[in-house]
Amino acid sequence: MGIAIQCILEQPVVGLPDMEGKLLCAAFCSDPGGDDTNADLGPATNLVAIDFGRTMPPSSDENAGESLFGPLGQFITGDSGIAWHDPSEGLAVVQGILAKLRSGAQVALDPDFNFFGDNEEEEVTEGVIDDLETLQEILTAARNQQIGFRLIIDA
Repeated sequence: MGIAIQCILEQPVVGLPDMEGKLLCAAFCSDPGGDDTNADLGPATNLVAIDFGRTMPPSSDENAGESLFGPLGQFITGDSGIAWHDPSEGLAVVQGILAKLRSGAQVALDPDFNFFGDNEEEEVTEGVIDDLETLQEILTAARNQQIGFRLIIDA
């Protein structure tokens, strides 16, 4: 058991794969924002995306907008109610992240997230790519069916 990012569609679509989403969630929560040179700045700046009580102040980190996984936060259901998103917008974000990972970007989990043991960056990156490829397949089907989607963090 653990936490995972799951994709919920407005209507069921037959034949879609199940998305594990655990490594993607860990990567999202561990992402410090910015490039690797700023990785030691402290806790992740994008956690406000899952701060459902809105108790954390907005980040003033100038690199927060450059976060590899931060753009996924706009699709995660929070306390503003259930919103359905355009799968084409989600696909653009997922494909952008996949392009960066396939071009050599590596995912390093925050050491405080010991959910997955001592995985090597390469193994973690491959697991995140698998989750994103599955999400891409789900969003492609949603786009083809013209139905909305949302992401949730499931515990």
